[in-house]
Amino acid sequence: MAPRRMPTLLHMALWLDYGGLENIIHTFSHVLRAKGYQVKIVALERDGRTFDRLRQDGFPVRLLGRRPGKFDPRLLARLVRFLREERIEVIHSHSGCIMYAALAGKLAGVRRIVHTEHGRYLPDSRGRIWEDRIFSRLIDSYVCVSADLERYMRGIIRVPASKLATIINGVDTRRYRSYGEDGRAALRRQHGYGPDEVVVGTVCRLIPKKNVEFLLDWLLSRREDGRRYRLAVIGDGPSLPRLQKMAAARPEAIRLLGMRSDVADWMNVFDVFALPSLTEGTSLTIMEAMASELPVVVSEVGGNKEIVTHERTGFLYPVNDMAAYSGLVDRLAASPGLRRELGARARQDMEARFSMNAVLGRYEALYAA
Repeated sequence: MAPRRMPTLLHMALWLDYGGLENIIHTFSHVLRAKGYQVKIVALERDGRTFDRLRQDGFPVRLLGRRPGKFDPRLLARLVRFLREERIEVIHSHSGCIMYAALAGKLAGVRRIVHTEHGRYLPDSRGRIWEDRIFSRLIDSYVCVSADLERYMRGIIRVPASKLATIINGVDTRRYRSYGEDGRAALRRQHGYGPDEVVVGTVCRLIPKKNVEFLLDWLLSRREDGRRYRLAVIGDGPSLPRLQKMAAARPEAIRLLGMRSDVADWMNVFDVFALPSLTEGTSLTIMEAMASELPVVVSEVGGNKEIVTHERTGFLYPVNDMAAYSGLVDRLAASPGLRRELGARARQDMEARFSMNAVLGRYEALYAA
C-alpha cells in the first residue's frame, strides 16, 4: 500500500520574532515536516528571530508586509495569489490573523482553515470582538489554548460551539528534561552559582503583561537571611530598560540574560521557576520548566491553573500577592526534598497530558476533518 500523501500546510502569523507563539510554530513545523507534511510559513507584518531560524532550518518562509491600518487589500490579494501558487490545502493561522486567513482561504479555495487563539489582551476592543465574531463563521475550527479562553470565546465573542475546541499547548519532553544531580551541579558551577545559592529563574518576553518587575521587587526587598537568593531572567522586549535600572541595585544577585538558545540547559540551573503574569493563555515556558522537573510558582491566571495542580505539581498564588509568593518560594528553598517531589510529579504530568505527539495528534484530526 502506498504511503498516505500528507497535505501542504501553511502556518500564518502576524510576526515571527520571539515568544511562546513563535516557539510553537517552530516546533510544530519541525514535527509536521518529519511526518511528511509540506510545511510553509508566512508572516503578515514583520520578520525576526524565529523567521530567521525557520529559514536556516530549510523551511519556505515569506514576509508579506502588511501596511498600517485596519485592512490592507493589497495584502489580501498577495495572500490569495500565494495560496493558489503554492497549492495550500490547510491554513493554520495564529492570533491576530483570523480575518486574512478566513478571507484569503475562502477566495483561494483552501480545503481547511484552522485558527488558534493563544491569548487575549483584555479588555478587547469592540472592533476586535466583531472581527473574531464575524470571521469565525468562515473558518472550520477555532482552537483555544485554555478552557478559560474557550469560555470567553463562546460567551463574549460568540464563536459557534460546533467550531470550538480546547487544545492545550504541548512541550517537547525529549528536549526539556532533568540532566540529573551531577549534570545540574556542573551547569551551576559553569554559570557561577554555588550549592548554597537558591536560583529563581524565569523565561518570557519582557512585556508588561509578564510582570517581571514583580520578581525584581521581591528580590530587592529580601535581605540575606541565610538563604542566598539569586534571580535569572531570560528574554528580551520593551520592559528590558526598566528591568536593567532595577537590577543595577543588586547586580550580584540579578542576571538579565537576554535571548538564549540554551534555555533547556538553564532550566537545569534554576532551583525554582517563577512566572508572575498578569494575564496568560497557556504558557509554554511553564510547561518546559515542569518537563525539566522544576517546581513552579506561578500566578493563578488564565491557563496556568489548567497546567499546574496546586500543591501537587507546583504552586499557584493570587496575582501580585507578594506575601503569598514569598512564602511559597521560602518553602521550596527550605526543602530540596519538596522541590524534587513536585518536579518529579510535574514531569510525569507533562509526559501524560502535554507531550507534543499528543497535542499534534489532535491538530492533525482537525486538519483532516
